[in-house]
Amino acid sequence: LVGGTSRVPALKQAVTDFFGGKTLNFTLNADEAIARGCAFSCAILSPVFRVRDFSVQDVVNYPIEFTWEKSPDIPDEDTNLTVFNRGNAMPSTKILTFYRKQPFDLEAKYAKPDMLPGKMNPWIGRFSVKGVKADSKDDFMICKLKARLNLHGVLNVEQGYYVEEQEVEEPVPEKEGEKNADVSTDSAVGSESVSNRKEPEGEDAEASELSNERADAERAAKRAKTEPSLTSKQAMETDDKAANGEAKPPAQKTRKVKKQVRKGDLPISSGTASLTDEIKNQYAEQEGQMISQDKLVADTEERKNELESEIYSTRNKVDEPYEANGYAEFCSEEEKAAIKDKCEKLEDWIYDDGDDATKAQYVAKLEELRATAGPVVQRFNDKRMEEEEARRKAAEEAAAAKRAQDEAAKQAAEEQRAAAEAAKKLQEQNASKDEEMKDAPADAEGEKPANVEEAS
Repeated sequence: LVGGTSRVPALKQAVTDFFGGKTLNFTLNADEAIARGCAFSCAILSPVFRVRDFSVQDVVNYPIEFTWEKSPDIPDEDTNLTVFNRGNAMPSTKILTFYRKQPFDLEAKYAKPDMLPGKMNPWIGRFSVKGVKADSKDDFMICKLKARLNLHGVLNVEQGYYVEEQEVEEPVPEKEGEKNADVSTDSAVGSESVSNRKEPEGEDAEASELSNERADAERAAKRAKTEPSLTSKQAMETDDKAANGEAKPPAQKTRKVKKQVRKGDLPISSGTASLTDEIKNQYAEQEGQMISQDKLVADTEERKNELESEIYSTRNKVDEPYEANGYAEFCSEEEKAAIKDKCEKLEDWIYDDGDDATKAQYVAKLEELRATAGPVVQRFNDKRMEEEEARRKAAEEAAAAKRAQDEAAKQAAEEQRAAAEAAKKLQEQNASKDEEMKDAPADAEGEKPANVEEAS
């Protein structure tokens, strides 16, 4: 059970008694289950979301009936029929059959308007069936209409077609043929109806059995007298044919039945409570106009707030120093008085005549204020730009000095690294020379080397 009132004990007991004492289930959230189910149903129908499929089983809450005008050729015809009763499963399709000689209309409406919520119109739609014509003066066209109530409870007569009754032969099933033969035999001898005959009891039952045996014997005797007996020659011929395979099987029994065969479609024009394309386009245009009006109202309010903020900001800044982003250093006393006077007048106008002014009026007043304070604001902006330019140049000079310092440090490091490499290389050369001197061969003792000269 779902719903807030499902917690009431008396309601629980009433539901339990109605369903024969079955145990009620309260595993779902009583307050949120319906909203959650609606959200899941919307997600299933939406192409944007991909969720797990849920089986939704819905029923008709308000019965729907069809009404039509009585045909003059059928005086005792009904003029209404409840097609979808309350509790009928959705979706559902019903076939309606009409016998007509000319086009006709039918209307769909809710059968019980008092059950509808609020002041809902019970009328659903009107459906006109075209192309109906009889082949002859006394003949009717069998018209079939397919009425469908989809999963969302929307009713529509989807299709119309006409059929013709044709007599066709179809084989009779063997069991059904035997049954029909037995019934015909019993009716030939004048037996009583099964539903009207009662079974006797006791001695009457025994007497009845005896009488039935006598009746069977009498029937057999009558058949023996009435049916011609085969002569011995005929019997032999029959036996010979059966032995030679010439005997023909008994012909299959057939019966003629009338079947309805679909012959063609019937055009249907619908007049429902839904909107036509022309009205939809008209409403879409009106919606666009309302959106534009809402946007204009929002823009007007925004311009009004902008003018009000500009008045307060300008009036305060003319008395504030430059360090506090004020205009005091850039305006004379006459300019300051003119700006304050303009702000005072615009403020009075906003709270008096300008409370419901248009967007254009607010824009014009804002331009007037900016024109009055324009020279002062321009001087303030020029000073601000000069400072920004000075800061930019200082930052560029500092960056250039930093780059030069980095380049000098980099060059000094490279020179130091080159000097270190040169010193290392010289040291390696000296070391190799010392090694050669140590490894040179010594001359014989007392002999002077050939390449050594004596000093004089």
